[in-house]
Amino acid sequence: MKLRNQVYRVFRSCWLQLLLLLVTIPCWAQGLSLGIEAYQAQDYQQAHDVLMPYAQRGEPEAQRLVGVMYLLGQGVDQDLEAAQRWIRGSAQLGNPQAQELLSFMYNRGAGLPRDPIQAYVWLKLASQRVSDPVHADGIQTIIARLLGEMDETDRKRARNLSREYYYQYAVSYTH
Repeated sequence: MKLRNQVYRVFRSCWLQLLLLLVTIPCWAQGLSLGIEAYQAQDYQQAHDVLMPYAQRGEPEAQRLVGVMYLLGQGVDQDLEAAQRWIRGSAQLGNPQAQELLSFMYNRGAGLPRDPIQAYVWLKLASQRVSDPVHADGIQTIIARLLGEMDETDRKRARNLSREYYYQYAVSYTH
């Protein structure tokens, strides 16, 4: 009888946890959507307030948007260190828009030391997820320019690092 009661308690606990999970997932997604909508409506303070908890929990799109807000000073004081930290986190989780933005930051030296190798690596990673042909052509032009700025040793390092990052950061990202 005692074992039976223990099994029943475990079973009941599992069902309650599953039910709680099924209830909270739609709330999570709805809150994230509200933050994205606030950002698109240029209500940056509201977007920041809504998106920050999602960014802190590792949601890639929230991290990217929070990073952009810090990069451009939208709803927050401009903070290039915070911007690169949030954008890098999103890029490392496989967000191609964040990867492209991180490349831009390395290419321009915006909040990061200018580094054509890192700019190439992140842009190459992002380019593998671009479906729009015009956008893809633009990216390929920038990639060619970045490679043109490097000597042969740096080109080899960039290509090797690109392969390494591909296996590390080209995770399945859907949004």
